[in-house]
Amino acid sequence: MIHGGGRDLKGITVSIGGDTTKLQSALAGVNKEVKNTQAQLKDAEKLLKLDQCMKMHRIRTSTTPTAHAMVEVADHTLN
Repeated sequence: MIHGGGRDLKGITVSIGGDTTKLQSALAGVNKEVKNTQAQLKDAEKLLKLDQCMKMHRIRTSTTPTAHAMVEVADHTLN
């Protein structure tokens, strides 16, 4: 711990002219995982939208007055 000027600095490591190969490799792995996760989230979002459309279609094709009221409420909510 470094004391000075009323401030304390903890856990600082400084490496000058060090080899960053391991850091670059680790960051590349993290970036790859982030891209993979983003792609999975986009796929999940598409599936959720498709599921919502399928539910709305089933409700619209129903002949009950309650189903028609549900469609009106859902359309109002989505718009």
